[in-house]
Amino acid sequence: TGWTRYRPHPAGAGHGAGATLMRRGWLIAVLATLLAACASPAQRAAENEKRDRAVDTQLQLGAHYLVRGQLDVARQHFERALEIDPNSSPAMDRSALLYWRLRDYKQAETFFQRAIQIDAKNLAAHHNYGAFLCDRGRYDEGIRVLEKAANNLLYPYVADANVNAGVCMLRKPSYPLAEKYFREALRLDADHSGALLQMAHIYHRRGDMLRARAFIQRYFKPGARLDTPESLLLAYRIETALRDHNAAASYALRLRNRFPEAAEVQRLHAKPSPRRKN
Repeated sequence: TGWTRYRPHPAGAGHGAGATLMRRGWLIAVLATLLAACASPAQRAAENEKRDRAVDTQLQLGAHYLVRGQLDVARQHFERALEIDPNSSPAMDRSALLYWRLRDYKQAETFFQRAIQIDAKNLAAHHNYGAFLCDRGRYDEGIRVLEKAANNLLYPYVADANVNAGVCMLRKPSYPLAEKYFREALRLDADHSGALLQMAHIYHRRGDMLRARAFIQRYFKPGARLDTPESLLLAYRIETALRDHNAAASYALRLRNRFPEAAEVQRLHAKPSPRRKN
């Protein structure tokens, strides 16, 4: 810290000597503080940039291992990022995602709230925290937080935030609001696969199979490589309802060949749930 620790002098030492040492100690401390304060803006900027790069490296590594399911390794990188910068809002956000994955929901929420408290402009944290709240069944809270990201056109993932808001409203359920968010996502990104799939679900649920087909065909555009058990089963059901048996059989074959162990294979010939009007 620069402070010189004062120690009492042996008997016989003059008070002046002790006072001089104290003054020198105080001067050392003041000089040290002044030297730190006098560091040039360029030096401070360079130090901050170096710290931010180190944090970002740890966060990228942690995210890599989080996606791979190596959660303990991911945790080590996120903890290291917070050691480098204990007030890093992105590090708090990534740590929250980790604890969400670990189902430590209390810790996850603590980190999400801290990330937003540190940086209220961290739209990724709002996006992730809102999705977390919706996942926990706290739909009204979740949508309020999600809208911070979903309504900000400067956020790079604003379309994704709208899709997540729509999914949140589907779960509530509030179908008209869900559709509003999905349509906004498609206005922002006409090829957003998540929004296209959800709109296909909405129209299939309504019994409007021609519109459902239009959305699922856009979803499966050439070269998209978006086959999933969910999407293939939905496409099969849409084409079956439209009595295009060749198209239905093609989707069923893709589902069986690509995902033979998926539960959706067993549901191919099951009777769909009654449709809802919304």
